[in-house]
Amino acid sequence: MIIFPRHFVRFIDGRAGNVINIAFLPGELGAHIHTLETNVRLRLDYARKLLHKHKVRYEIFEFIQETIDKGMCIKEGAHHLRFLYVRDNVRPEIYFLLIKTDATFRELWLVTFHKLRRKQFSDRTDPNAIIRPHAEPDFMG
Repeated sequence: MIIFPRHFVRFIDGRAGNVINIAFLPGELGAHIHTLETNVRLRLDYARKLLHKHKVRYEIFEFIQETIDKGMCIKEGAHHLRFLYVRDNVRPEIYFLLIKTDATFRELWLVTFHKLRRKQFSDRTDPNAIIRPHAEPDFMG
């Protein structure tokens, strides 16, 4: 995560505004969705939804950047990038991240981030749209 835990807590409790930069998207990936923006933003209402409704623990947010850095990247339409990241081949944790640009291509937003079950992984993979493979060549292999 590109922010310190104490800043994230201030964000969640409403003391740091309604939007925070949560991750960094490398420019070479952003080029696939026609944006020069590299900061991935997160809305407060969605962060709270993840924490409360979906019972996500705070620690999962640290895997957003790791998912971008090491996960498989798939282009989804003109405005979206989908990331699939398998952490630990022995006891796999599969993370799904979707980010999008706005209509002007000047903002990047986190759309969703959560764990997947193993059987959901193949449903989210489109071999024809992969723009970067997973960092571990033998993941889930």
